[in-house]
Amino acid sequence: PTKTFSGERQELTVAGVQIVLTAAPGETEDALYVWLPGERVLFAGDNFYKAFPNLYPLRGAQRSAQDWANSIDKMLQEGPDAVVPGHTRPVLGKDASATALREYRDGIRYVFTKTIEGMNQKMTPDELAATIKLPPALAASEYLQEYYGTVAFSVRSIYSQAVGWFDGN
Repeated sequence: PTKTFSGERQELTVAGVQIVLTAAPGETEDALYVWLPGERVLFAGDNFYKAFPNLYPLRGAQRSAQDWANSIDKMLQEGPDAVVPGHTRPVLGKDASATALREYRDGIRYVFTKTIEGMNQKMTPDELAATIKLPPALAASEYLQEYYGTVAFSVRSIYSQAVGWFDGN
């Protein structure tokens, strides 16, 4: 790139279109989203798509559930009329966009919270992965289906990030 930025947000105008670039760690630590305030369109990149997020890809990348959920929350606060993911079809309409982003954020936060709660009860990664499921309303969300990422893999990721992989044996 010939231009870079540091910090939380960078505003620029290209061909008369106002563009806001916002740091949004999630699928990668250096992710960002692109917000077109005049058009009320949010380009979410790979931080949002129509599947449960891959918080722990099997190749071993560690992704922060808290950072990812916080980034989705920032997107939600923009109030977009359309959300364009890096993959899958756009979400059109203010209400549909808000619902999609809210469910995505809430799904990530739910799995994180339940994992930490279970860890505090001295549950093992295997026990947690076998017992933590999304509540029915979130499990039914078209944006949280387990194709790309799974709840069980995410639980293991959250566990290992919090206390490491060693189980004492």
